[in-house]
Amino acid sequence: MLSAGVILRTFVCILIPNKQHATITRWINERRIESQEIEWVEPKTMHITLKFCGENDIKTINNIKRHLATIKQTGNITLFIEGIGGFPNLTYPRIIWGAVNGDIDQLRKIQKNVDKATLKAGVESNKYPFLPHLTLGRIRTEDILTKAALNAIKKNRLTVEPWIVSEIVLMSSTICHTRTVLTPIGLFKI
Repeated sequence: MLSAGVILRTFVCILIPNKQHATITRWINERRIESQEIEWVEPKTMHITLKFCGENDIKTINNIKRHLATIKQTGNITLFIEGIGGFPNLTYPRIIWGAVNGDIDQLRKIQKNVDKATLKAGVESNKYPFLPHLTLGRIRTEDILTKAALNAIKKNRLTVEPWIVSEIVLMSSTICHTRTVLTPIGLFKI
């Protein structure tokens, strides 16, 4: 139970099932050896972000929950990860990501509904267009990624088998001794 005065960093996301999670974790662990300049994500924090909500008090969080609960259910969707990309691009990336594929039109509808629901709760829309992706790592230094590391990432294509998504999660994110701790604070059927 959350108490008054608490401020939490929150976002709405889709979690990765255990089997697919294990495939991604193996891929990341193999790349760690080849790409030391990349800070790879902690496997237990992997998710597909639908909406970053920022820091919110308990009243706003409860409003977010209330409005997310009113989203019309669209039914399960199928997603899979295939391919690698980078922000701003894969030639000079700051972030390395896995491409989310599958029922992308349905996923975009869900994301728009999440955005509308959180807007009603007082959370501004994100300033960038929604690009379905799974963040895998961030470049640690101001240097560009070495050619060897970039080639290893491109050569070892990430392919994760499809899974059925039936819910979205309102998550809180806390930094605890240099690691991120994610806590689900609401589950909503899609």
